[in-house]
Amino acid sequence: MEIDIESYFSLNDVLTIDMRTKEEYKSSHILNAINFEILNHKERKEVSILYNKKEIEEAYLKAYEYSILKLPKLFEIIKKNKNRKIVFYCSRGGSRSNIVYEVFRNLKGIEIYKINGGYKAFRKYVNEYFEKNLNKFDFRVIHGNYGSSIDELLNHLTELQLATFNFNELDNDISQKQLDNILFDKLFYLNDKIIYIGNENKEFSNAFIRKELIDKLKNSKHILLKDSINLRIENIYNRDFINVSEKFLNNFIIKIKEMKKIIGNNLVSEIIADLSNENYKIAIKKLVINYYDKIYKKEILEYESYYKIYEFNTVNELFKNWSV
Repeated sequence: MEIDIESYFSLNDVLTIDMRTKEEYKSSHILNAINFEILNHKERKEVSILYNKKEIEEAYLKAYEYSILKLPKLFEIIKKNKNRKIVFYCSRGGSRSNIVYEVFRNLKGIEIYKINGGYKAFRKYVNEYFEKNLNKFDFRVIHGNYGSSIDELLNHLTELQLATFNFNELDNDISQKQLDNILFDKLFYLNDKIIYIGNENKEFSNAFIRKELIDKLKNSKHILLKDSINLRIENIYNRDFINVSEKFLNNFIIKIKEMKKIIGNNLVSEIIADLSNENYKIAIKKLVINYYDKIYKKEILEYESYYKIYEFNTVNELFKNWSV
């Protein structure tokens, strides 16, 4: 059955198969879809040239020629998932998904679907969702100084089956579209309208948080964590320095050298010496007090009135005193 993107989201127990190239899939895809490259990059380019020349029949035949040897492997995947609904999609719902859909649509006892409009229709749906639906969520934005226990708190709230989102769990090189897709998937399937989210300080190489979400978060409820300095040092040490690699240390020292104009040559030299002597906690403390706390101060003071403020010396103390 050919379905639109709205109907796709009403299906249960689905195996979604992305028929695009590995490169397209890696860049961005519908979450939980698996990739089956029915045409590789070179093959797709050849077929596209024929389409652009308006040689439609020749393009379809060429696509089928390249696809036919791969169909038995795809059939094995379908058979292993015969009790699920099988959904195909490609870029625009064109030749790649049409080929496999036409071949397998009449398999007895297996529900086969194809998304009309393909991935392009999905992306349109995602964009419209962010434009129209953010106001129904009650975001609680969690702030803290560098090394604060935000990640630990979000993990704890997740264990309590509360809705959370942590940007720090995402890869730095995530694409813009895939970042959007992950956020959309989280919100779309969320039953609880309250969602706890870490204040975003992470910088992605190729992506930004959507403006609609940034505007929504600015006008949401804000929570401030005031960890003790010793706890923040422990958090940073446990996160970055317990099994520290030489590569990490070298890159870290490069960043510290770039702080000379802010904290001065003498302090930079001290911190590098501490790191070289494996006095990691001493180095962390100097960085936190003399650099990061000053950088974060402006951000923390941005919100004059916090919804809640928690002061604590241990994460267990935070968890004990936490209330929604």
